Amino acid sequence: GITVPAIPGYMYEPLQSSFIYGINIVLANVIMHDAKKRNRFLAINYLAGLITFSTTFYLFIVIYNISKVVTLFNFSSLLKIITWFFITLLVSFVIYLSGYFTHTSLGVRFDTMLITKDIFIGSSLNTILFGNGYNLIFSGEKLSLDSGFFKLLIEQGVILALFLVGLFFKYTSYNKFLVIFILIYGLTMPIFSYPIIYVVIALMYCFYSTKKLNYEYSEYIHNN
Repeated sequence: GITVPAIPGYMYEPLQSSFIYGINIVLANVIMHDAKKRNRFLAINYLAGLITFSTTFYLFIVIYNISKVVTLFNFSSLLKIITWFFITLLVSFVIYLSGYFTHTSLGVRFDTMLITKDIFIGSSLNTILFGNGYNLIFSGEKLSLDSGFFKLLIEQGVILALFLVGLFFKYTSYNKFLVIFILIYGLTMPIFSYPIIYVVIALMYCFYSTKKLNYEYSEYIHNN
């Protein structure tokens, strides 16, 4: 019954600032070796993300931490996936029963996705393959697409959407937490339109590749 402000920080919208804090959390566990500095950096970004009151950030943090806990279990990969699914489903159900989602923009975003579905079904083969272009007009008004995946599909078409999404997952599949991040934020905001996500993926992949090459070189030297 009280009003609590959502803090967007240096962005004009809480969702966008939480996007940066989420990236920072994924990055920290990959590139920061000093445990003390990493934990301090993580704590700051957790706190900053929490006070944005971004539901997408909360969803990411819940799934992210459930995934980290499940990876500690001495189970087979299949059993880990099943365990992760049921824990995530249980937590989501508890949150749903609390009525939290009625105070978020989830309903509006879901309605936009339904409109997107209608546009896709009513499109010609040409627009399905190559897209409707930017600044799409629907029912006399400019249509604002929140979901990155649906925005790609409607505006740029199936061919480019599949290519770009495939490219993303090709260069993120080595890090399941980065994949989780892209899946969640890709559903709620147009991340594929943000240049920063391309820079982050490129930097992380370079770091991963360098680390992998150094390991392979060390193994080669050791065996020869």
